[in-house]
Amino acid sequence: MRQGSLTMVIKHDDLIRQLGENFLTKLTTMDDTRKRHYVGQKMRESARLLVQFRKTTKSDASMDDLLHHQHNDSVVEAVHRTVGDPDMTTEDSDGCKHPSVALKLGHDLRKLAMIKEGIGIKKENKLQRKEAVKFLKLMDRDWKNLVSSPALSPISARRLGKVEELPVQKISPISHLSLPRKLKQ
Repeated sequence: MRQGSLTMVIKHDDLIRQLGENFLTKLTTMDDTRKRHYVGQKMRESARLLVQFRKTTKSDASMDDLLHHQHNDSVVEAVHRTVGDPDMTTEDSDGCKHPSVALKLGHDLRKLAMIKEGIGIKKENKLQRKEAVKFLKLMDRDWKNLVSSPALSPISARRLGKVEELPVQKISPISHLSLPRKLKQ
């Protein structure tokens, strides 16, 4: 992994590292180079979200702190900022620059919350487990309206606005001349 501010965030956050380990054990069919790049990308996306969350809340929070039900609105705002549209929920918004990243972050946040819940179960930490469960419940309730739908609308609009030309079938002169003969037989 390249050295930089995101690397430092990743190295100092246990949940982001656990997410990386989770992906490494899950992706057994990928070759090692592709797996490393994919896992590194996922960890960097989560670290970018955490950095935006820290800017939004003006705190030095960890991913564990981010996955708390009280921070749901700040998490949504941080996701909007991470994908390049701080005001993704309004109609006059220009649209986010990377809408698919918003969808990916939703999946990664869900995985991170499940990892947090698993750690809480293993350590018999009821508070940590409850925080993760409440965060997941809020995600189930609010995420679609606040993040997924606004992110999907430009993707589907691009897909609908795209003009696909059907291939023109060319009849070769040889087959065109031989066709009436074949029909008579």
